[in-house]
Amino acid sequence: MKQFGIDQETHNGASYLILLILIVFMAALSFLLPYQRDDFLYAFIWHTPDRIHSLQDILKSLYIHYMIWGGRLVPVFIMQYFQLLGKAAFALVNGLMYGALVDSDYFHGSLKFSFAVSAR
Repeated sequence: MKQFGIDQETHNGASYLILLILIVFMAALSFLLPYQRDDFLYAFIWHTPDRIHSLQDILKSLYIHYMIWGGRLVPVFIMQYFQLLGKAAFALVNGLMYGALVDSDYFHGSLKFSFAVSAR
């Protein structure tokens, strides 16, 4: 089936190519972005001068963070885990998550709905 003079296989291939370009672009931007204040803060065990070097350090930091600051354990764990893995790992995952968001938006935007209005 042709739409706008383009067959479906060509359209799908072009869509995947554009999605791949967006993923690589967002990963590159994420990698090139300099560290922010919070990035430095979460690179250390909470309220100590010790840098995070292991998963055990992250768990210790989460405990201290929970007791002193608050209960946002999941986002703090994710931030500190990516500090442990490094900037390249975060950039790759960030690019992939952006691609998943674009794909999800495209999927939901292309759904066909029909609303039946009934008068009572």
